[in-house]
This record gives sequence, C-alpha cells and structure tokens, in this order.
Amino acid sequence: MSASRAARQDTPRRPRLPAAVGFLLTIAVVWLGGQFVTQGLSDSFLERDPGQALIWRADSVDALTNFAMTQLVARRYKFAGRLAVRALRAAPLDADAISVFGIALEGAGDVGKGDRVLALAGRRSWRNQPTQLLLFRQCFLQGRYTEAFDHIDAFLRDEPSAPPLLAIAAAGAVLDVRAVTPLVARLELSPSWRTPFLTFLASARQPQLVNEAGLILTRLAATRAPPTDQELGAYLSRLISERLYLQAQTDWRRLSAPGSLRPTLINDGDFARPILHTPFDWRLPSGVGWTSQVIDAPGPIHGRALNVQYDGVSPPEPLDQLVVLTPGSYRLTGIGFDQSGQGADSMTWQVACEGTSKLLGAVKLRPGGPGAWRPFSLAFTVPAEGCAAQRLALVAMPGDVRQDINLWYDNLSIIPIAAGGAPGGQSGVAPQKDG
Repeated sequence: MSASRAARQDTPRRPRLPAAVGFLLTIAVVWLGGQFVTQGLSDSFLERDPGQALIWRADSVDALTNFAMTQLVARRYKFAGRLAVRALRAAPLDADAISVFGIALEGAGDVGKGDRVLALAGRRSWRNQPTQLLLFRQCFLQGRYTEAFDHIDAFLRDEPSAPPLLAIAAAGAVLDVRAVTPLVARLELSPSWRTPFLTFLASARQPQLVNEAGLILTRLAATRAPPTDQELGAYLSRLISERLYLQAQTDWRRLSAPGSLRPTLINDGDFARPILHTPFDWRLPSGVGWTSQVIDAPGPIHGRALNVQYDGVSPPEPLDQLVVLTPGSYRLTGIGFDQSGQGADSMTWQVACEGTSKLLGAVKLRPGGPGAWRPFSLAFTVPAEGCAAQRLALVAMPGDVRQDINLWYDNLSIIPIAAGGAPGGQSGVAPQKDG
C-alpha cells in the first residue's frame, strides 16, 4: 500500500449529514444565493448590475464583494475568490468579503481553508446570513452541535421568513441523537423562531420529523420553558389528522403543564380553567346570532359556567370537544339552566364517532320554567370497531321564528357504566361546582 493511500485511510472522516438533510441544505444555500445580490446594498448599480458598478467604482469594496457574489451564484468560484481578495486588500476586516472568500475556497475544492475563513467571517458578523448557514453545516458535519445551533439561531433570528426547506434542513439535524440535547438547550431559551420551527416540524410531510417534534416537546417539558399551548396544539393536531387518537390523548396528558389537567374523561367539564387551543379543549366560537362564553354562573351555582345565547334562526357555530373513550358503556351527565324559559328544546348534547356520521346518543335539557338548574343524563355505548375517538358537541337546530335563547350548562361529566348498569365510580348530578 502506498504511503499516500495509507495516509488517506488514516485521516478521520467527518460525520455525514443524512442524505435528505444535505440535499435540503444545498437547496437552501442556492436560495440564499439569490439573496446575495440584494443583501445590505443601497447603491442602485450594486442592486441592478454589479458588473457595471465595478466599472464605475473599481475600488469599491461593496462593488467587488457584490460582483463576487454573483460569480458564486454562477459557480465561477476561482474568479469569485480573486474578486474577494481584491476587496480584502482594501478592507481586510470586511465580513462580507471574508465570507465570499471562504465560500469561494470551498467551492473551488479547498474545503479546509474555506472552513477556517468562514469561521473568521462568522466571528466578524453574526448577521451575515449565508455565512451563518454555511457555518451551521460545517459545525454539524464536524459534530460540533452546540456551535451549529448557535449559527442557525443567528440565521433564523435575522431571517424570520426563512424558506421551509431551511427549516426542514435544520430539523433534520435532530435525526442524529447527539444533536438533540444542544438543540433543546437552544430552544429552552425561547428564541423568536422556536414556535414557528416546532409548528413546521409538526406539520412536515416526513413522519420521522413529526416523531422528532414529539421527542423535542418531551425534552422541553422537563425544562424551565415547557411546550406552549400553540406548540403542543400543532403537534397534537397532526396526530389527530393521522387518526392517532390514543397517542394524541396520551401525549396531551403527558406534555401538559403539571396540575393543569384532571383525570376525567371530559376536559374541564366544570369550565373552571382557561380554555386553551389543543384538540382536547373546548371550541367555543361566536358568530352571527350565536355567542358562547364561560362567565360567572347565575342562581345557586358558585363559579363559572358555559353560557350560550342564540337567536334561534342563524346557522349555529360548532361548540364541541374531542374525547377518546375505549369501547364500552358510558353515561354523560350535566346540569342546565334555561334563563329565557323557551330554549331547552332547541339545543341538544350529542356524542358521535369522530370522522363519521355515526351518532351514539343525544339528550336535551328537559323543559321547565326559567330560573332553575335541572340535571340531564345520557347513556351510550362506544362500539368496538370504527369509533376510535368521539366528539361531544352542543348542537342547535335553526327554526323559522327568531327568539332569544339563553342557556347555561355546567358540571359536564362522562363516567363508565359498570357491568351491572350503575355508573362506575360516580353517581348523580349535584347543582354545584365540582371543583
């Protein structure tokens, strides 16, 4: 074996990016190439025709650097490098010129020297976007993950509209398990790009990236900056869209803030907590002729309750909550208050299989005079097939006559029915808050 060949074999190889990540980083760099010619330039010649600007301003560092950038885009790396050297002779500390010189060296094949020059450019200016992106790639290839995320942080803070391709490329870094801890450490600082980044991960087409979103959220849950409502909601919504209902419910309970949830089958059935924006929270919309809100309850009830006001004729808005019940028999219970005395028959609580038209049961508040809370109850059975999740909804049927309907609901609960027919673990409905 020749000495040169042995030397090549003894040279340690850098860890390699996954193929898809490397490809996406390349595309992101190409996208950035289109931004080179408009970045930080005020002279009209520099923006429209760098070559013409160079004729008129041959000693201009900006003109030389900008023209070198256009040569990088055209992949004329050696020429770009010579132009960058001319710029550096005039301004040795110009960060843009240093960056262009480093990129030109890498493109021409001198990767080691190009990396060192780019590192110098990065230290000179954290706001040079192409440099920060290339340094991210360089550090990641070398397994220097903390530095890699420093550079991607610098890039994303200065480029909030970074293309999705770049977000995928950055997300792909977590496919290397060694990169997860440095990434979580950076996200724990709550940079401005954190929520868009995690939301994009959760909505990515690649299932592996969605799994990584769950892993990152799990790690963040143990930090001083746990997942926000928006971050958790995006991830859970993706699981729901994939019909992974049980996993979504498990992750929702596992990743929500400690003490924010109770071990009940309905989330916040007593309307005592702030309504968040996960798929398992109440949807309480308002629209023309329809208002739903959680406010102080009337009558003997102490605390807050759900109030729905409806004109009786407008299309109602969806008021519902997603639940995940295993096959078996259950009972929905609650109390209602008909403030107007004429709305009890206009609204129905329904339980239906999610994603289908299969109705498991429906119940109305029984008629009665205004000013009294009355209980209601519905027994229903979740079948063993075709009903992996359920939708609890308050449904109104528009009529022909406009009327002022003002209904209140509270103490909603779903409890399993034991084999003997009695509710498992709970019974009855009392007209007071159950918190």
